[in-house]
Amino acid sequence: MPEKKKKEALPDIEEGLWYLKLCKKVNKWFGPKQAALEKRQKKLQKFYERKYRELKLAENNLSTAEYIYTKDDPRYSQALKKYEKAKREFDNAAKVYKQAEFKKMVYFAGIDVEYHEVEFLSIFMTMLLFIIMMIIAMVIYVLIPIDITMYLIYMILPTAFLPMFMFVFLFNYPKILSNRLKVRMLGRAPEAVNYMVMSMSLTPALDKAVAFAAENTDEPLASGLKKVIWNIYTRKFNTIEDSFLDFAYEWGYWNEDLKRALYAIRMAVFERSEEGLKRNLEKAKDIVLLGTKKKIDEFAASLSGPTTILFAIGILMPMVIGAMLPMISLVNINLTIPTEGSSAAAGITGAQQASDNTVTLVVLMDILFPVITFGYAYYILGRRPGTTPPPNVKSKLSQKKKNAIFITSIILAVGISLISIPMVLAPEGTIYYYIGPLPIIVGIGLGIAYYCGTTVFAVKKERDDIMKMEEEFPDALFQLGSRMAEGSSVEVALKRTAESMEGTKIGELLKKIVFSIQVSGETLDEVLFSRTRGILKDFPSKLIAVTFKTITEIVKKDPLTAGQTIIEIANYQRDLKKVDHEIRRELASTAGMMKTTAIVFAPIVMGMTSALYVLLSKTLIAITQSQLISIHVFYLILGIYLILTDLIIIYFVTGVEHGEDWSERKAMAATTLPIAVLIYAVTTVMGQLAIGV
Repeated sequence: MPEKKKKEALPDIEEGLWYLKLCKKVNKWFGPKQAALEKRQKKLQKFYERKYRELKLAENNLSTAEYIYTKDDPRYSQALKKYEKAKREFDNAAKVYKQAEFKKMVYFAGIDVEYHEVEFLSIFMTMLLFIIMMIIAMVIYVLIPIDITMYLIYMILPTAFLPMFMFVFLFNYPKILSNRLKVRMLGRAPEAVNYMVMSMSLTPALDKAVAFAAENTDEPLASGLKKVIWNIYTRKFNTIEDSFLDFAYEWGYWNEDLKRALYAIRMAVFERSEEGLKRNLEKAKDIVLLGTKKKIDEFAASLSGPTTILFAIGILMPMVIGAMLPMISLVNINLTIPTEGSSAAAGITGAQQASDNTVTLVVLMDILFPVITFGYAYYILGRRPGTTPPPNVKSKLSQKKKNAIFITSIILAVGISLISIPMVLAPEGTIYYYIGPLPIIVGIGLGIAYYCGTTVFAVKKERDDIMKMEEEFPDALFQLGSRMAEGSSVEVALKRTAESMEGTKIGELLKKIVFSIQVSGETLDEVLFSRTRGILKDFPSKLIAVTFKTITEIVKKDPLTAGQTIIEIANYQRDLKKVDHEIRRELASTAGMMKTTAIVFAPIVMGMTSALYVLLSKTLIAITQSQLISIHVFYLILGIYLILTDLIIIYFVTGVEHGEDWSERKAMAATTLPIAVLIYAVTTVMGQLAIGV
């Protein structure tokens, strides 16, 4: 019978939520019954126990052979080979039966699933996709006359390979997500260490430091720190130090610098002098900060090759193919002279050739290349170390308002697309006819941009103000600490700092705090964190709120000690911001070329290609009487490719510069997508006018 998991704090990761829900629902509706699972588990247990006995027997035989024979004796070599074989088989049996690696993986990924659930989900979805693909293939074969070669390419191969891809992806998704989160954890490590150091500076108690960091750090480290406390409650460890060391060892497997920093924090607990405590805490901060910067530098240095490949295969190659599409359309044109009286030339007819090329180009430009490009971009971003997360500013839009915006964006896209109807129906040879479906591409682009912009701009403006405040915060802290170290009270120090930083965002916040203290007569803690009217009660910036929470505790000491501690906090936060800036500066240079491509280069190339295709299409039809791909279909193929490519570039560029920040992605889509589709439409029309169409 499968082991029942203890209820412990699991990471709350939204990224794998869809997988968790799908896995649970599929297993609930179609999965094996409990009796079958228990029967299977008993078989695995018996198999594991048999392999264990075989291993022990082989181990005893090897010990006997070592005692009786020399190492050159063939009988010793034979005993050694049998032992090695038994050891491999036992390890495999233990891996399947105990599933220790899988349990660690899903814990880290934050998806509470069992091995048999993942296995069944993968098999079920693979079989379902295979059946669907087979039905589609048979329907197409019966209803649509298609060349056998095209049928094999477009139906049989996808029917064979797509289910295999589905199985590999679903079965390995927990591992994929776990690896991405491990890399992202690098950016959370300095944040977690900073909060522990801040707590230790107040009270050198490890349990309080861990609880403080767990409460304020982002996932996945937050859940790992909560588990440190949980293990004490469940009596897994007798002391907080033992549980903390286990945490350091477990997470240090993925981040050696974090482990060393955590060891330094633990050593600080046993320091008897204030100087020794500060020395170990400084050591912890330096280790994790320098380690994170080193890994970011390594990622930035290693980004050149993968980005070049992504840019070449995912963007430049499709653009080159797009530029060559007019020539590709000549492939298989029937140049055989029909015999007298025959109604069709030998070989592929013009209609078949055009149909075949249309399907080929749609699959190639609008499906295959975008899927490959997105998959590779997703893989590259999975290796990007995380940075300090942006402030969590929640949207004030209700779900009803979001639905209204979504409907409006569809209406906008459809409304602009309807302009294509008179254009397509215009007489051939007029400029209106050659504008054709361009309004559809513009409508889709503007519809997406409208939805992204209206749902994110208000949030992004507020978030940018908070981020500007966080940039100014270390300077304000330094001034506050310096004035308190000179003997000023916290109220006086806050007032002077607010005056000196007048005109800044952080100055406005400090001014508001000082005003509230003077008017209400309450303490700093009450003004900031009162449940009813606290200024920072629901403040979006966790950094500012947590730091002020620490300050309210620090000021209970003498002003000199409090001032020095605040200065140390300010210096460390300045170092964190410096690392963040260096990260974004190094990575931004890599993404600059792709931004230009998305906004300008790709639309111009696609637009000129469309214009050239119109000219070539008219010429070839007049000469060869062959039917090429419809220019309207051609426009749509290139336009859809352009929109998909722009969205993928936006996903990649913002991921490189800002990490998993969907507000930045939506904001960039809102500003760049309209420019790209309009450049494409204008270039197409201007190109036709220039070549005299």
